[in-house]
Amino acid sequence: MTDTAETSTAAGRETALVRSFVHARTGEECLDDDDDFFELGAVSSLFAMELITFLEREFSLTIDVDDLVADNFRSISACAAFVGRRRRP
Repeated sequence: MTDTAETSTAAGRETALVRSFVHARTGEECLDDDDDFFELGAVSSLFAMELITFLEREFSLTIDVDDLVADNFRSISACAAFVGRRRRP
């Protein structure tokens, strides 16, 4: 498998895992990958902390204070992209 194919497969897996978590926690199956959770009012600050904890545990990441920027976590796609950046330098 090429590096591009491996990256694409990993990105798809990351997106699917984040999507599953978000849908389970919010009950919002209709959220699209690019929908802004916060703008839509679909989540709370507690959800944000649960999301951070999920990402750290599921993907073996340490999320630093400098990473706590809304743009990293505002949608399923944003979360998956953040994970990808952190996992693949």
